[in-house]
Amino acid sequence: GFSFQRQRYEYREPEVDEEVGEVQLVKCPVDNPVASYLKGTGLRADQLDELKEQFGDNQLQVEMPSFLQCYKEQLLTPLVIFQVFVALLWAADDFISYTLMQMGFILMFESTTVFQRLKTMKMLNSMGTKSYGIKVFRGKEWTEVLTSDLLPGDLIELTAVPPPVAKVEPGAEGAAAAAAA
Repeated sequence: GFSFQRQRYEYREPEVDEEVGEVQLVKCPVDNPVASYLKGTGLRADQLDELKEQFGDNQLQVEMPSFLQCYKEQLLTPLVIFQVFVALLWAADDFISYTLMQMGFILMFESTTVFQRLKTMKMLNSMGTKSYGIKVFRGKEWTEVLTSDLLPGDLIELTAVPPPVAKVEPGAEGAAAAAAA
């Protein structure tokens, strides 16, 4: 399997009567009847490598393009091309200083736009949840794995943590009441 635009694809071998195989989107097993989920026994050790290859890591990361790559894309937008064309028309009319100033402003403005875009992408990446340990039932026993290593078919342990209770020392209630009086 491989990833393209943050989606996972797999190559299927051709059938007997076909010459060419096909590439298709990997589908997660979410359409099974509810009874199959209730009878789940967790993953076996021999399934892990195959599922990891098929589904990949359980995480989302936005790819960070380089400044030059982003800058090239930004300069090829229709608005910038139009602005450069207008500047060249001014140059054809012998307004060279105005043209150079306008071209400089276009390049500076587009570079600040690219810096802002890269900063936003970096902020989005940092906002994602970090992997943490979680209990999973694999190989007929509970083990701890990172959330980025979870696979379809894993049985996870859900725990509720009660809120912390403030500790009151014995006799403190009476002292507080006497001080208030």
